[in-house]
Amino acid sequence: MHSLLTTHTITVEINEHTLFSGVSLSVPPRARIGLVGPNGSGKSTLLKVINGQIEPTSGGIDTSATSYYLPQIDLSLFESDESVNTYCSRYDSEWKKVEAELHRLFKCESIKEGALISTISGGELMMLNIAIGSIRDPDILLLDEPTNHLDVVGLRILEQYLATFSGACIVVSHDPLFLDRTVSRIWAIEHQTVEEYGGNYSAYQEALKAREETRRRSFERERKALKRQRGALEKTETRAARAEREQRRIRADDAKDKFTEGFFKDRSEQSAGKHRVRFKEEMEETKEKLSQLKPIQKRKVHVGLIAQNEGRKQLCSVDGAALSINGQVLVQDIHLQFQFGDRVAVLGKNGSGKSSLLQALVGLGAGTLTPPVRVNATSIVYVDQKYRTIDQSKTVLENIEAVHSTFTTQEARDHLAKFMFAQTADVKKRASVLSGGEAARLTLAMVTAVPVDLLILDEPTNNLDIETLDSITDGLSDFQGGMVVISHNVHFLQRLGVNRAYCIVDGQLKLMMTTPQDPEPFYSELVKIIT
Repeated sequence: MHSLLTTHTITVEINEHTLFSGVSLSVPPRARIGLVGPNGSGKSTLLKVINGQIEPTSGGIDTSATSYYLPQIDLSLFESDESVNTYCSRYDSEWKKVEAELHRLFKCESIKEGALISTISGGELMMLNIAIGSIRDPDILLLDEPTNHLDVVGLRILEQYLATFSGACIVVSHDPLFLDRTVSRIWAIEHQTVEEYGGNYSAYQEALKAREETRRRSFERERKALKRQRGALEKTETRAARAEREQRRIRADDAKDKFTEGFFKDRSEQSAGKHRVRFKEEMEETKEKLSQLKPIQKRKVHVGLIAQNEGRKQLCSVDGAALSINGQVLVQDIHLQFQFGDRVAVLGKNGSGKSSLLQALVGLGAGTLTPPVRVNATSIVYVDQKYRTIDQSKTVLENIEAVHSTFTTQEARDHLAKFMFAQTADVKKRASVLSGGEAARLTLAMVTAVPVDLLILDEPTNNLDIETLDSITDGLSDFQGGMVVISHNVHFLQRLGVNRAYCIVDGQLKLMMTTPQDPEPFYSELVKIIT
């Protein structure tokens, strides 16, 4: 089978830093490839290399195929005064054609001509990007984190679109369930190279586990071999010492002639020396193998979130309230209770009122609850999906010092290090230049610097790689307070331990029958309810 595109031992260096080297890959027709790797490993760069936006430092690419790159959402757009018309023009697309494609793909009519990008949701902007890409109908479609901000309907439509798309597709996503349902091979950026795996994301994870188990067994085998070699060397040294003592005894024996004494001494030393050299060479070889097989310590986020007042069992409650914005009722007859230890998900279509509801709980946004919410929690923290907690004009260090004025500089840096901002260059970065993943980690660092009773997370999975996300969920597992989350990433909800889920449908908040602890039934129920 011919390939649409082939890379030949390409190497890419950015600012004298090697992202990957010696990469040879091919893209067959109608391929469905998931590109995974930690934040900063070069996933977006590789897509741009394939699209011809970045030249590889060395190596080459053979292709006659057309390609189109759909970028990650630029958070700065939400602060701009750019209109959707201007945005489409920037990508050489006419608004009327994009509008028609939005309706065809997503049945989306909420984005109006002339609307400012800053007034639409993240999900709507992502749908806009996908519609722009769909119009091009390229041979290779390159999607950079398209699942960010999409609700379950958008995810479902994107799945269906990719299933019928006639070209090949390479997608970067941090949503394991989405990758399982859409791709048939994985490209994984690992240790400055790209490894290819057959199957979907779950198959890739199984292959990793098998590889790590093989690596662990090999490490243990070589460790035991080194122990044996050390033991053999010690025995050789012991025998040599014993022989030396015997030589000294012989030398003391006047009856022993000098020739015999020298002969046995030389033969003993030569024999011991040969054994010593051989064992040391074997030990050096084994040590080299061990260094290559040694388990790699991955950087992790350490949350360490502390509850403010664990004596308060009920944190807040809403009894029969209606959520209104500018006099218009969005959701009615709302019944909610949050207690210590709760793990609750609030789901629904984009625009259904999920964020407005949770913002109203803490007195943020334009929404109001009538009758008002009863709050017993001492401290409630809301983390929004656009990371507005961050002051873009400040550095990473200045942001953390602003929310925790009692921190010394060293304490602030120690806290930031838990969120993988360990180097001086990391903490001196201006917030305005942070990547989406870095902004998410800084936001979490800021809100976890003080004790919290109820933590509300609005689409926290956007921009975070799967390893970091798993690390964060592990860190949050020890948090004794309550947690409410908006997310359509079922893997994340499952790892977080969500045991109760609500969905806003037709202005009603409905308790779901399933939970993310049973992912497939939960996803099926969610799709059925919303669509």
